[in-house]
Amino acid sequence: MLKNFIKTTLRNCLRHKTYTGLNILGLAVGMMVCLLTGLYVQDELQYDRFHEDAEQLYRVDMSYIWGDAYDRFGSTSPPVAPLLKENFPEITSATRLYDPGTLFFSLDGGDSQLKVFEEENVLAADSTFADLFTLAELKGNVEEALQNPNTVILTEASAKRYFGDGEALGQLLRLKLGEQEQTLEVGAVVGSFPEQSHFQFDMLLSMSTFSGVKEREWVWVWTTFATYVKVKEGTDIEQLEEKIRTLPARYAGSSLERIYGYSFEEYEKKGKKWELYLLPITDIHLFSENSSNRLGATGDIKDIYLLVTIGLLVMALAVINFVNLSTARASQRTKEIGVHKVLGAGKTRMLKWFLLESLLFGGTAMLIALALTELLAPYFNQISGKQLSLLQSTNGLFFLLLLAFTCGVSLLAGSYPAFYMSSFNPVKALKKKIITGSGAKAILMRNGLVTFQFVISIGLIIFTLVIHRQLHHAQNMKLGFASDNLIVLHHAEQAPNQAEQLLNQLRQDSRVAYASLTNVMPPSVYNEDNFSAYGSEEAGVPINTMVVDAHYLPTLDVQLQVGRNFREGSPADLEGVILNEMAVRTLGWSLHPDSEDFALGKQLKSPGQLFEVIGITTDFHFQSLREQVMPLAIFYEGSNMWAGDTRFIALRPGEGYRSGTQIQQLIADMENKWQAQVPQVPFKYSFLDDDYFAQFMAEKRLGQVFTCLTALAIFIACMGLYGLMTFVVERKQKEIGIRKVLGASVAQVFMQISGNFSRLVLFALLLASPLTWYLTDHWLQTFAYRTDIPFWFFVLAGVGVLLVSVLSVSYQSIRAALANPVDSLRDE
Repeated sequence: MLKNFIKTTLRNCLRHKTYTGLNILGLAVGMMVCLLTGLYVQDELQYDRFHEDAEQLYRVDMSYIWGDAYDRFGSTSPPVAPLLKENFPEITSATRLYDPGTLFFSLDGGDSQLKVFEEENVLAADSTFADLFTLAELKGNVEEALQNPNTVILTEASAKRYFGDGEALGQLLRLKLGEQEQTLEVGAVVGSFPEQSHFQFDMLLSMSTFSGVKEREWVWVWTTFATYVKVKEGTDIEQLEEKIRTLPARYAGSSLERIYGYSFEEYEKKGKKWELYLLPITDIHLFSENSSNRLGATGDIKDIYLLVTIGLLVMALAVINFVNLSTARASQRTKEIGVHKVLGAGKTRMLKWFLLESLLFGGTAMLIALALTELLAPYFNQISGKQLSLLQSTNGLFFLLLLAFTCGVSLLAGSYPAFYMSSFNPVKALKKKIITGSGAKAILMRNGLVTFQFVISIGLIIFTLVIHRQLHHAQNMKLGFASDNLIVLHHAEQAPNQAEQLLNQLRQDSRVAYASLTNVMPPSVYNEDNFSAYGSEEAGVPINTMVVDAHYLPTLDVQLQVGRNFREGSPADLEGVILNEMAVRTLGWSLHPDSEDFALGKQLKSPGQLFEVIGITTDFHFQSLREQVMPLAIFYEGSNMWAGDTRFIALRPGEGYRSGTQIQQLIADMENKWQAQVPQVPFKYSFLDDDYFAQFMAEKRLGQVFTCLTALAIFIACMGLYGLMTFVVERKQKEIGIRKVLGASVAQVFMQISGNFSRLVLFALLLASPLTWYLTDHWLQTFAYRTDIPFWFFVLAGVGVLLVSVLSVSYQSIRAALANPVDSLRDE
């Protein structure tokens, strides 16, 4: 029987090649989308699960004490880890990670050459690091290496970069920290973490290498550490979290008194929380929306839900196509069904026959989908930023899921056609007296399925347009200063005399209009501290800080509302400060000169010192464009305000030197100057516009994914319309013949056949518009500065789908309109 079934099915497929090809191709494309989506989701869900005791590992989060921008964040203070281990027996081990930023390591290359390496992916860790995280120790002992000061652990890739194929263990590297150099010994070589880790490192330093950490172990407001704990198996996490929540209230008060002069109770009177929380490390990547990860980028579970939904919708389109095409073909199979039934095939046997046929189509489609997935995976990886491949998922569970998915889709797609065709009356089937799909229920179902396809297509088009519009809005948004053609030179702190010599050379260059030195550059100004208005009894408020020279504001073209800029070489300005408008309002001062609380001339109080307000700038974006403009205080280079060790040079080319060729030549000349003065440090630069737009890489990728999925959805929908038009033409052959005999023109027949789709598109647009507007508006709410959703997007999507649908049905419509009416009426 099976052999006969296969022969008959293959014979039918070869007889109806177009139908077979469209059916299999539609399912294959839908399955391919689901496979790619599944690989992506699987990769996202595997984050941090490679650690042996992953279910017992938690990151300690803390209330965001620096303002109202967030509820909490994944950073804590230095004392948190030892206090947790000391006070709570449920915690078996605790460790801290500290990100010191970009560091420079040097290696004597022989022949008096000094090789310098810029390392951006460096972390410092406590000796308990290996108690929590699973590392592949290749050489040396990790715990012992992290116990000793001036010790570094290299990954295998880093060891090869420094020492080639030679022995790395025990070798010496030199690390430059500010003005000092330290010699480090390689204490271990380890394997890199898998890509599915919420933090990565190329080099791991012992925490004791940084003497400043030991000196500031008591500082609760130094919130630059990621703290992790390992709990005993079976621990009630909710109870433990409740107990550790009040740890800051017990211990942080003395730090506040020592630094800011107010108690923990006074801090709480401002309505602020300061508590600790536990977050499973397996939740950090996807479920930490309210708690940022300072050690790397994270995903968002909402993006996963969105991607899965789109994948399922595209698969639904393919299933709808299968149903439509199978139903359309039913009128051509009535004699075949009648013969089988007359020869004794019952309804159950015919049902099994059609379901087996559906499984055969589904299996063939899956084989094609597997090939398409592997073929298109490199392009999908470019968009998603991942390294996905079916070959990495070839295990027993994968094949079982693949088989279940294939059977499920095949049976879902084939069930309705199977039940429908197996119910035909054999006598009517043999006489071809069955008019398939002519009942009200069948018409309603068919139109409903097509309308559903239109709704999905219109929704995807609108969502894609909104994503690209928001990206364009962010890229062209007014930042409050002139960011175009602004060049940023990194690592200026490595140049002699704080880069003054290089700065003077740049300022003497006729091609450079302005050049300035600063400790931070937008959009990464996140140096917060507490300040208060002098004379006020209110507790301090968090304000971001930056330290600049007198050329900074003109270089960025930041406008002063009132007051003045710093004066070069003025000792008095070392005690001056320039605030932005938001800082003035936050401190309770006024921006109006006639007010008693006018900010100009007031004094800003920070721990142990006062600064006079000499100027007020307009608000400009110095952080992510996802956030509202925050308070900012700008101090003069050389003042007592902490500025850290990092320095940047910002420069703006002159008006006549802003073409692409001229800017590239200027950069090349700057590189020559840099190498002449700082040959041991790599030359690095960026454009400020690019630094801003890099924040929206996730949205850019999302837009690309939606563009591809929209194109695939429309492609599948077009195949469905083609199949439906085949069905309609077959059912209306006699009606078309009669109309032509009575004098209807080709155009009239074409409009009669195709006109119904216009009504379906209009109805789908009415259904899709409110739902899509709600979803896109909800997505836009994640941006502090967002675009609108113009009405013409909905019109464009509707018109676009209408045009595509007309093109899809044109061939069958015109063919039917041009057909000879005699052929359809000869048996009447």
